[in-house]
Amino acid sequence: MNKLIDEAILSNPKAVEQFKDGKDKALNAIVGYVLKQQPNLKPENVIDQIRLKLGAPPRVEKEKKTASEPEAPTLRFGILNKVPESRHDEYGETRYWVEHEGKERIEFLVTQIDTIPDLPESFVKYIKRLSITS
Repeated sequence: MNKLIDEAILSNPKAVEQFKDGKDKALNAIVGYVLKQQPNLKPENVIDQIRLKLGAPPRVEKEKKTASEPEAPTLRFGILNKVPESRHDEYGETRYWVEHEGKERIEFLVTQIDTIPDLPESFVKYIKRLSITS
């Protein structure tokens, strides 16, 4: 790779001059020359090697800016199993519990889930599907 980089630098004197004048994008011509000869090389490694050969400091990657995403609501749930008999009501229906966004724990039967406020609809559907397969 070093031989290729030396050859690329010698073949692109204008790009070298522009880079030394502060135009980082000028390296693209040199990198392109090297990658045409050996496409399996990682461009980041080639750039770092070229910068070293030209006496420039290593590149500093810019942090990607991400839009601040709202936090997902916290939701915890489970099946009650204090004692085996307490898991089912008189009809044999499974009892569940849920804590949503730090509120206190609510115990419920699947038939009561629609009465619990502020639960995500996807969670309600999941519990209903879960009760069918149980």
